[in-house]
Amino acid sequence: MSAQHTPGPWEGKTADGAWFGDHMWEATHHTVGLTQSVAVHRQGRVIALVVREDWDDASLEADANLIIASPLLLTAARAAVELLRRQGWLPTSTDPEAVLLRQLWAAIAVADGQQPNEPEAPQHLLVSHHHKD
Repeated sequence: MSAQHTPGPWEGKTADGAWFGDHMWEATHHTVGLTQSVAVHRQGRVIALVVREDWDDASLEADANLIIASPLLLTAARAAVELLRRQGWLPTSTDPEAVLLRQLWAAIAVADGQQPNEPEAPQHLLVSHHHKD
């Protein structure tokens, strides 16, 4: 994927802890009834809008918080892959570290706009080390 995501940190709440408000959105390909939404911002610019039709406040906030954490999670996933690479882990093993490596590759693939279940790691994540015993 050639485009880069908006760098973090992403925010959803104001300094006083309230969710950002006052934003307009339009659904052009889906009929939407009454909804509630939370805007995710980067330096005051909306980058994502979490919308729910079921008015479940807790789920709305949980979804928004997960989106807000995305840049941090992606950075952590890439750092963990690098650590596992330096330790020599290969994805072909059934060891917990290798399973984790495959899960991290899948998450990074999704963040990079690829399929999460590709049989091989992205080329830039491949390592020539042997399986660690």
